[in-house]
Amino acid sequence: MATKDVTKPKHRQLFEELGGAIQRGAFVPGQRLPTEAELMQQYGVSRTTVTRTLRDLEHRGVIWRRRGSGTYVKELERTATDQFGMIVHHVEPGSIFLGVYEALARAADGDGSQILLTHLNAQQHLADEAVESAERMIARGVRGVFFLPHGMAGEGRELNRRVSETFIRANVPLVLLDRDIVDFPQRSTHDLVGVDNIRGGYLLGQHLIDVGCKRTLFFSENVAFSSARGRWTGYRAAMEANRVDARSFGGDPEDAATVLDAVNKYKPDGIVCDNDRHAAIFMRHLLTAKIAIPDQVKLAGFDDTPTASLLTVPLTTVRQPASAIALRAISLMTDRLEHPTQPPVHVSVHCELVVRQSTAGNVASSKIGLAGDAGDLAGHPVSAKGSA
Repeated sequence: MATKDVTKPKHRQLFEELGGAIQRGAFVPGQRLPTEAELMQQYGVSRTTVTRTLRDLEHRGVIWRRRGSGTYVKELERTATDQFGMIVHHVEPGSIFLGVYEALARAADGDGSQILLTHLNAQQHLADEAVESAERMIARGVRGVFFLPHGMAGEGRELNRRVSETFIRANVPLVLLDRDIVDFPQRSTHDLVGVDNIRGGYLLGQHLIDVGCKRTLFFSENVAFSSARGRWTGYRAAMEANRVDARSFGGDPEDAATVLDAVNKYKPDGIVCDNDRHAAIFMRHLLTAKIAIPDQVKLAGFDDTPTASLLTVPLTTVRQPASAIALRAISLMTDRLEHPTQPPVHVSVHCELVVRQSTAGNVASSKIGLAGDAGDLAGHPVSAKGSA
């Protein structure tokens, strides 16, 4: 028996061990499982724990019970329609990843397939919820899964590892969205599709230089994230190309003291946040502290979520094309199913800079998509003032 995790309820431990044994083929479809008394003795648990575990496994469609005969491993029911899964977590309304799901669903529907969406939102034991969702998808016969990894902080690293291992054991390929499940520069064995983060970070850094910034900052809650690392790398390259110091800081963006302490320490005239959500939180902290945007501090984000243009000061950001990401993800999944032993692939999708008032004052929104497009700002002179 595997070493027990004393932090988990006993029925949860038994569910994972017995369910894992079934997935690994220790019990084949149609085979009778040990009796409740045998399971109690084998795993050293109470009858209540065994009864609850078997009930949960039956509810998940893994086993079935015949009165007076015993408990048996169930044959997986697979439909004629190809099914794929998508697992996301704590995705807020307007997130680009809901747009990715919609694009995936439209494309799949055109091919006679389905995308089963699981949105993780548990407040506790999130990793357990994620594994249960993965097991349900496997039981429904999904051919592959698109997975938005959880943040590495807290139980995120464990969640990503367990989800990955669950699908690997079931021989179900994963295509990761936006970021890897390991810290840069490590690389997992899964295919990955996301926006060109390095180039996007460079566009943001160069834009701040172009509008007159001399002291800039880059914020990321966790720069070890592969996507955040790419954005920081691009931003830093832009600063170095212009002989400007590249500075960064991290922490909890909701903590106003963390943000304002960094502003007081570095006195930046420009800040790049690794996503729009963090930039929106920064905007609230700065405006509450009577720091004018963009006159004192120019602020930019990354993603171009629908709310970016609706903030108190419309936000300059890098647009992630949800439809293009979805189409490339489908292409990767198709290739992986046809060539399961090939090395993992990382696809970077084109992005564009969307300039709004948070860095360029009272100007109309404009887009900068290609190198050398900075001329799109012509006719919109910007006065850059340093922090007070």
